[in-house]
Amino acid sequence: PSIAYEERKKMQNGEYGPDIQELTSGDDVGVSAFSELYVCTGCGELSTEMTLELYQTKDGSLLDDVVISPADADGYNLLMAIPHTCKKCGKALKVAERLSEVSCPRCHGALKRDGRIIMWD
Repeated sequence: PSIAYEERKKMQNGEYGPDIQELTSGDDVGVSAFSELYVCTGCGELSTEMTLELYQTKDGSLLDDVVISPADADGYNLLMAIPHTCKKCGKALKVAERLSEVSCPRCHGALKRDGRIIMWD
């Protein structure tokens, strides 16, 4: 939760642009923040990024807390997800939902499954 509070403060300070700054200015929009594996839609580069989503209560009332747990997100309306771009080529990043979407970060070939955990730096 502390990361979500930090990211919300950045949003309120305008680091994510004026539209998001305006959305997060009151207590009626909450932030969900968690790390996920992303893959670039252009070059296939892998990166771990913070998934940032803005939520509002279904009835438009004020929130008890401005941080929304991903586990509780179903009880809210998703206003927007903050998009990410690749630091290498500038194309859009997307969440790697399946292992088949992920290529080797070194050679960009298909990953070989051998039953072990896949890790890289």
